Amino acid sequence: MFKRRKSLWLLLVPYVVFFAVLPWANHVKPRIAGFPFLTFWMFVGVVLTPVAIWLASLGDPARRRHWKGE
Repeated sequence: MFKRRKSLWLLLVPYVVFFAVLPWANHVKPRIAGFPFLTFWMFVGVVLTPVAIWLASLGDPARRRHWKGE
């Protein structure tokens, strides 16, 4: 399934941002924009998740066929 639909690999971005990298991002310092690093990291993950899903749907050939009416 992933061989024909390579854009679905983008759906791993939220997993990596929230779970795989979390042990390395679990720091209070440095502070970014007044927020602890972990809070800033979670905010970045919340912003990147819908972007990754949107990009995956744009590149999915099944979605293109659906919208073309095939």
